[in-house]
Amino acid sequence: MANQHGDFVWYELLTSDADAAARFYNAVIGWQDRPAEGATNGYRIFKIDGTDVAGFMNLPAGAESAGMRPCWLGYIGVRDVDAAASDIVRAGGEQHMPPTDIPGVGRFAMLTDPQ
Repeated sequence: MANQHGDFVWYELLTSDADAAARFYNAVIGWQDRPAEGATNGYRIFKIDGTDVAGFMNLPAGAESAGMRPCWLGYIGVRDVDAAASDIVRAGGEQHMPPTDIPGVGRFAMLTDPQ
């Protein structure tokens, strides 16, 4: 079954210690980790029973000094990333990364709601 407009489609952990996170989630819920194919930024994938369930990596350079803290992110699938990003900003949300292509994956943007 294909994802529907509005479904959560991916989860991602941005952390201050990716190795510690890998050990923690392995011990607590049995997730294994592997490097993401083609990633040059240390991005890794959590998997269980051969199924990829989430991505994770250390916070990007400069993110902590800009006020970002370790967090889990949820990605929501939409029919049109550009239109959805524009609608979110118009409704009072904030855009942190504009719509961008990830080769071989799709198009995404990073936004927050007003709350």
